[in-house]
Amino acid sequence: FTKVMVKLTLPIATEDGSKKEYHVECRGVVVRSEDQEDAGFNIAIFFNEINEPQKKTISKYVNQFIPKESSCLTTRCSN
Repeated sequence: FTKVMVKLTLPIATEDGSKKEYHVECRGVVVRSEDQEDAGFNIAIFFNEINEPQKKTISKYVNQFIPKESSCLTTRCSN
């Protein structure tokens, strides 16, 4: 539960196919840490001080890697 300040630089694709870098700075708490042999650490952070525009920027970045038909981060998903 270490408190951290996180600064992210996120390249997000634009409509013309180029990439634009967006910057997000927020605070969070480390909720999980896994030591990866010869690869450093994997960590999970709960963002406890983040505003709505920052959330939307992170969602846009993550959604680039999810096939459109299975994207549930920006819309409600039904089971």
